Amino acid sequence: MEIIYSISFFNIGRNDHHVGKDYFDLVKPGVAVLFGENHNYICFYKTQKSDSNIEEIQKITTSEDWISLVSKFFKKSISDQDELLIKCLIKSAEDEDEDGFFEFIEKNGGKVVFGNPNLIIQEDLDIYIVKQQTNSGKFSINEERINIDGYLVNLKELSSGLFDENHEIVVYWKR
Repeated sequence: MEIIYSISFFNIGRNDHHVGKDYFDLVKPGVAVLFGENHNYICFYKTQKSDSNIEEIQKITTSEDWISLVSKFFKKSISDQDELLIKCLIKSAEDEDEDGFFEFIEKNGGKVVFGNPNLIIQEDLDIYIVKQQTNSGKFSINEERINIDGYLVNLKELSSGLFDENHEIVVYWKR
């Protein structure tokens, strides 16, 4: 059984000029990343909106590059975007700072914007990442089940709705 320190849910969204919509209205199926003491577990959700179960789980060591795996998954649903931009969005969302964008901004200009994903989109933007994170509680994982404060849940049924407290943030790049 491995201790999990935090769980982050990532979704990518595309605005397509829908000013006035909520960020969550426009997100695509995403991933959950469980950060453990020796391994990280990346849970890829099915890409059909009608089914929110996890399709695939990858177990990697904590030293492996989870951001590249997640960005490749998101690149499938938003194929016309630069994969480097997607990686920068994921890194900045996870770290909640703009350091992940340093080289990208030097080359392309612009700025990183952080906000509340529960608010209405007030400006024209292209793609964005929403992160929901929980680290309040005791988590451990054993093969296909996660223990959440004493309750065993099938890992393929993991969702952000299982947690009482989620910290949420939206990140996007603006020219």
